[in-house]
Amino acid sequence: YRNYSTATKIKHDDPFIQKMKKLVCAKDLSEKDLMQLSFALGKSELDLGNKEPAINHLIRGNAIRKKELAYDISQDEQLFVSIKQFFNSDATNKQADVVSGFSTRPIFILGMPRSGTTLAEQIVASHSNVFGAGELEFLNQAISNSRWRVEKDRQQVFSSVRAFYNQQISEVSDASIITDKLPLNFRWIGFILNALPDAKIVHLKRDPAAVCWSNLKTYFPSEGMAFTFDSQDIAKYYRLYEDLMDFWHQKYPGKLYNLDYEKLTEDQEDETRKLFDY
Repeated sequence: YRNYSTATKIKHDDPFIQKMKKLVCAKDLSEKDLMQLSFALGKSELDLGNKEPAINHLIRGNAIRKKELAYDISQDEQLFVSIKQFFNSDATNKQADVVSGFSTRPIFILGMPRSGTTLAEQIVASHSNVFGAGELEFLNQAISNSRWRVEKDRQQVFSSVRAFYNQQISEVSDASIITDKLPLNFRWIGFILNALPDAKIVHLKRDPAAVCWSNLKTYFPSEGMAFTFDSQDIAKYYRLYEDLMDFWHQKYPGKLYNLDYEKLTEDQEDETRKLFDY
């Protein structure tokens, strides 16, 4: 039902509406099924213009999912503090002067989830020299493997990230340019610039209210998206994101390309030309 509601614009005469409303009241319904139905009904009621019941369904579905993941925003608050501390150290005050030596150059398309990264990747990957690889977990894995929180040799951390990441993308495609559009890679911009200095970084910016609302009404299967299942968590996480992006811009001025989602949708050709120039 959730997949159906996601893939379909629900209409008033859709027979699945009544089936879902009946099913959601079943006494033997598991919490997991109640969560899935809540997201399905939330999306359906939004399609029908019924805002209040839609919100109620979404709040219930999100609450169950947050409980399931046992998420606390303090986990991410501490992570963001650790990232800034790592890159504020004397050893990482300057961008590393290294050359990857690999034939595939990545374009990282990142930002808050639901900020337009998919649209941006579709545009970039339409170029004949670019392979659109979608949301890759390689950078997360590379940084985790590098033991950056405890390893004292910072250049060893970057070398480890560079070797692992390049090895992984070489197995995805032999294209000269590849896109990696995992949104939450915005957390790792400092690692990208030091470990993969020939990479390009496209940062999607979108109206904060639109981003936060879109996150709240979307069911994400990934545990890494646990902050999206509570309105207060989303708001706090967005502030963490803004603060970290300010940090990256100050630390590495001119190294990121900011792509405004609203401008892209209003004047796609001009914004695409600017993007491709970058």
